[in-house]
Amino acid sequence: TAPCGRSVGLLALELDGDSEFYHVTSGGRRCTLHHVADSDWSLRDGSDDEPPLELGSPEQIFDLAFRPQPGAEERLAAAAPHWPARLRDRLARRRVAGRGTVALDA
Repeated sequence: TAPCGRSVGLLALELDGDSEFYHVTSGGRRCTLHHVADSDWSLRDGSDDEPPLELGSPEQIFDLAFRPQPGAEERLAAAAPHWPARLRDRLARRRVAGRGTVALDA
């Protein structure tokens, strides 16, 4: 839950030149979270109402996105019980758990 009391799920970070934004879920909808300045962010969902949020610096948000989550090993084992334990352990150490795709662009 964000400091504003609103739940925001981080899905992906997108960098485009000097702009930085996250693809997120909020209130059951997909939105984008755009960095405005300092610790101010704009949550955009396509409507005219774009509530400002004070969430922290881009570095703090990035750290939050990749912070180890309690129970990651158990969730990963439940999601892929047929995978070798060695592989699951390596992914858990990289803080990868649950549904989704990890994409790295070199």
